[in-house]
Amino acid sequence: MELLPGAAPEQARAAIQQLKIELGNRRGGGWGQSAVIARDEYLRAIESAELRLRSFFVGEWWLHQLQTERYWHIRELTESSARPFPLIGDEVEWQLAWCDRILAELDALIREDAAADTTAARAVLDTNVYLHFRPIGEIDWLAQLGQPAVRLLLPIAVLGELDNQKNGGRARLRARAAKRLASFRGLLAGRGRGRGPADLRQGVSLEVVLDPPGHVPCPNTDEEVMIVAQRLADRRGGPVLLVTGDLSMQLRAEARGLTVVELPDDLRLPLDADIDEG
Repeated sequence: MELLPGAAPEQARAAIQQLKIELGNRRGGGWGQSAVIARDEYLRAIESAELRLRSFFVGEWWLHQLQTERYWHIRELTESSARPFPLIGDEVEWQLAWCDRILAELDALIREDAAADTTAARAVLDTNVYLHFRPIGEIDWLAQLGQPAVRLLLPIAVLGELDNQKNGGRARLRARAAKRLASFRGLLAGRGRGRGPADLRQGVSLEVVLDPPGHVPCPNTDEEVMIVAQRLADRRGGPVLLVTGDLSMQLRAEARGLTVVELPDDLRLPLDADIDEG
């Protein structure tokens, strides 16, 4: 479940709750005696929900949940159709259960936002930082970012790119990627299902950011990093900073309205550094 930029989980919750109310009103005896009336009332509830939900969710995974196989059968119902009311009733119950599942996910997001630390900056680092700069544990992030506290957020797409570099990159980058991944394993072991947060130093933590259910990854890792930063910017918390050493990444991220921090060159590893450095 992935919310559109600018869509608040509270608003999405209200839209799902409205659908649940409309479906609940059509349970059992609320259908009346006419199959056509029951059909049309059900379809109006689903069509109304479709219009609302387009404003909140990325993609159309939710539309496939509304327009199930039974939905298409319901559309074809007539007064002479065999057993129309059990068909509609079963679909209503299925949709109500689906609403409860989505409401539970949205409630979890709302609780996370309510408990969010608004004093700690949320720094999203691109793959370039991990491969071409000093190890993150050696960098004074509070000084570099000018923040009282910093949460370093590691998108799952960056972990995937580091795995790719470890297995198929140039020799120097293979070694660096392997060392970074080993460091993450050590830091995150046993913490929050392996995702963190893990303390790096006073006021600085590291955690992995997983993709929301239903997210379709982009083939470009930089694009995924920017999507994560944009998604975080729409959630309650401290300022979101995209940290990079790549000029093209900086320009593209700034064009999206993201706040970008470029690391200084004195933190960059030399191009001819030994493969074990850092």
